[in-house]
Amino acid sequence: MLKKEPANNYKLFKYCGVWEPLKEDQSVLGGYWNTKYVEIDFTGKQIIIHIPKKCEFKIRIDDGEYTNYIEFEGDYVVNVENDIKHTLRIYNNTYKSDVYFGGVSVPDGSTLS
Repeated sequence: MLKKEPANNYKLFKYCGVWEPLKEDQSVLGGYWNTKYVEIDFTGKQIIIHIPKKCEFKIRIDDGEYTNYIEFEGDYVVNVENDIKHTLRIYNNTYKSDVYFGGVSVPDGSTLS
């Protein structure tokens, strides 16, 4: 079973830049500033990122390298090796690109903080 947290959980997610709810779904946020990212800490070996609209973004786990995604839409599964606390960052791919974030899901036994 998956536990899903919508993007509008402002106590859970750390946002940088301008993020606004989408008119068609208030639980989804769009980032519209030159520099924009969202961060979330999690424990466990998997986290699923919900990207509700096609966009360009990159992700980073802990202090690793950024991985670029161009014109991606849907659920992106991130698997990590160690069941420890990790920090996930979702960042705009270029300063002109918008990012759409619908939240994350983690399996039972994992935590978000």
